[in-house]
Amino acid sequence: MTLVDVLRERAADGAERGYRFVSDGKVPPMSLSYMELDRRARDVAAELSLLAPQGARAILLYPPGLEFVVAFFGALYAGVAPVPVYPPSGADLRHALSRLEHVIADARPEALLTTGALLAANESAGLVDTPAGARWMATDRVCPGSGDGWKPPRVLDGDVAFVQYTSGSTAMPKGVVVRHRHLMANLEAIRAAMKLSADTTAVGWVPSYHDMGLVGFILEALYAGFSSYLMAPQDFLRRPALWLETISRFGGVVSGGPNFGFDLCTRRVDDADRDRLDLSSWRVAFSGAEKIRPDVLRRFARRFSSVGFDANAMFPCYGLAEASLFVSGAQYGNGVGTAWISRSALENDRAEPAEPDASGAVEIASCGRVADGHRVVIVEPTTGRPLGPDRVGEVWFAGPSVTSGYWRRRDESDDVFGAVLANGGEPFLRTGDLGFLRDGDLYLTGRRKDLMVVRGRNIYPADVEEAAQAVDSRLRPGCGASFLADGDSSNLVLVQETSEQDDAELAELASAVRRAVFERLEVGVDDVVFIRPRSVAKTSSGKLRRHACRADYRAGALDVVFPLRGTGSRVEPAEA
Repeated sequence: MTLVDVLRERAADGAERGYRFVSDGKVPPMSLSYMELDRRARDVAAELSLLAPQGARAILLYPPGLEFVVAFFGALYAGVAPVPVYPPSGADLRHALSRLEHVIADARPEALLTTGALLAANESAGLVDTPAGARWMATDRVCPGSGDGWKPPRVLDGDVAFVQYTSGSTAMPKGVVVRHRHLMANLEAIRAAMKLSADTTAVGWVPSYHDMGLVGFILEALYAGFSSYLMAPQDFLRRPALWLETISRFGGVVSGGPNFGFDLCTRRVDDADRDRLDLSSWRVAFSGAEKIRPDVLRRFARRFSSVGFDANAMFPCYGLAEASLFVSGAQYGNGVGTAWISRSALENDRAEPAEPDASGAVEIASCGRVADGHRVVIVEPTTGRPLGPDRVGEVWFAGPSVTSGYWRRRDESDDVFGAVLANGGEPFLRTGDLGFLRDGDLYLTGRRKDLMVVRGRNIYPADVEEAAQAVDSRLRPGCGASFLADGDSSNLVLVQETSEQDDAELAELASAVRRAVFERLEVGVDDVVFIRPRSVAKTSSGKLRRHACRADYRAGALDVVFPLRGTGSRVEPAEA
């Protein structure tokens, strides 16, 4: 079974289910039924077949909307592997263009698909160079009916379904080769874990070029046969209430996104907009793609309980592109599970229980049980030795959803996708994430590449950032990065966005940040750097790029509003 087979079946049943695109809360959404998608995909495939042979790759460069969905399946109908990419726009245009150029050069596409408007804009501005041998195609200009003579290509479950480039939070983006058999296994795992059916309605704002947006809201809807309402991420960020209004208006059953989306709604949806909502239909509110903060999800649940939101609908989960998407998730209907752990024990790779009100206790969200038919093992990363419950190590994952490797990176693929335990057995995917197992549930503690060793202690950057951001509302959560400046454990840096501009206020904030971090973690921040809002380095999907932030810090390229050089833990906190 392949995605081509699934769409043909959905189109044949004649149902009106499919995709809807919501631009605001007043205009009726644009619609694309599975039958219409099948017809338009045939048209695109017929034209694309003239530009690229079966087995080729096609870059998909689209603004948010249904034309992306048409292009994605048009490529599949031509036997061509789509490569979704982030359209360069916004304040960080330089980084977006650099990322796009890297992906195009690495993917070596035979075609670049886009809209007529974007193609004209690129021809005028010359932002994206056409690679040798590649051709551009505007899919919204394809003549209706041009695919009347289309014949399905011979697509097997071992063929490439698409190439998903990673977010690039710790390195340059790499192309993950997702085959149909990997994808089918993962879509079934998601369907089973979230109890999805043809009667489900999904609502999503996560970008379509992101694995959560593509697999979670577009491909899963097709696989399980339900309708999915999509919206532009920019519209959600501009007015977070639109997300909740769409769930309320169309009876959304499953929806979710990164942790910051729930936080944004809690902070920015006012009482009047909230009181007009009805969220009683929302049964699966999943949170993933970045660190899950239980306090954020609890605040959201409290804020919207009066309009029908059930806290038990919360569904913390974990996934990554290398696993197609989904690795583990909460038990349906159980809400957010957490464990209180001793921070000092955690620094020594042990997850020892602690009382919630104990000094140094840290709350970690459960990412639930591993997907059916798959396996997670916690491993000592340097020796490959499996670790027991409550021991922190690298998360290794195995099962039919694991993809076949990185595009054109054989050595790295062998290392990441072919890991074998010290005692032998099947190959595992090394996720690069650290965590532990307790009572069968997976808990994540951080990224292995981000872990900082400060004077012999393991310090997680998220702990430093959260301690700092809890000091004052002017220090927005998720908009700061901590790192070691040069690998020297005596130089811990925190870079944090703030809207404050007064020098005296900034000096007070910096001192308060250093005190808060020292009091919570007993580690000193040597350099507190405040930067302007929306200037911290992030990926196109909103993940912190700590390594890029560190490079900007060392190069003097940060948009600094206040530098404070200090002596960190060499000064007692009272003197900070």
